[in-house]
Amino acid sequence: MRRGDALVAGFVGAIVVAVISLIATAPRRPEPALVVSAADSARPESTAVGAAAAGGDSARLTATTRSGHEIEVRTVRSGNPAPVRDLETIRRHLRLGAPGTYIGDILAEQDSELVRWPDETVLKVWIQPRSGVRDWNEAYVDSVQAGFRAWMQAGAPVGASFVRDSSAANVRIRWIDRFEGSYAIGLTRQTWDQYNWIVAGDIDIAMHASDGWTLPPELVRATAIHEIGHLMGLRHSSNPRDVMSATASRESLELTRADLSTLRLLYALPPGSVR
Repeated sequence: MRRGDALVAGFVGAIVVAVISLIATAPRRPEPALVVSAADSARPESTAVGAAAAGGDSARLTATTRSGHEIEVRTVRSGNPAPVRDLETIRRHLRLGAPGTYIGDILAEQDSELVRWPDETVLKVWIQPRSGVRDWNEAYVDSVQAGFRAWMQAGAPVGASFVRDSSAANVRIRWIDRFEGSYAIGLTRQTWDQYNWIVAGDIDIAMHASDGWTLPPELVRATAIHEIGHLMGLRHSSNPRDVMSATASRESLELTRADLSTLRLLYALPPGSVR
């Protein structure tokens, strides 16, 4: 074989190998966005919140985040004490504590407001013990419990206990078939009081992606961990490696240092506006 022919053959062979490699490593199907929340909480119009608080009645309001997702917030008047707030101290604490966290992402997404549970809260969590949704798996219950344990064992400043009676719970986890017309597989709703203390929450977890693909228990656990973060007051991180990334990947299935540092900073501050 002449040298020129050998070079051509080698070049063609390299192309063939590259194409085969691409085919072999290409994903067989797109995975759903693991934990995009279709209903993360954010502050609705202040006049509406004030009216609900003053009247003592609950109000269900809908707003739109900057990312375009619709959100739903329920507001009630509670007997919780007003947080002690000194705006200058709060801002200084934010400046000093922000490195290594995504508190800035939260403030940007939530119109410069912080929302969290009162100090020393122990969540009373009810997980729907069974469901008639197609493909429901009893292992899903264990997956959600594992999600709560992951946060608690990592040192979350909120406790959790599991209850069998839904009427005794302030957090309820329910199963649904899917979120129609959305890539979301988890959704968190919160109830706030007049001071931005969280007083109750609900999480819906889908059994199927929007295209009907059945979610395995490990994906349900990843979704639960993300939604529990929202339940405790976190919003989305712009870092795709964090559990609280809007669209998680296989690299973001475990809590990161930034997830925990952000949660601790949030709970070192009083709820309310930082403007």
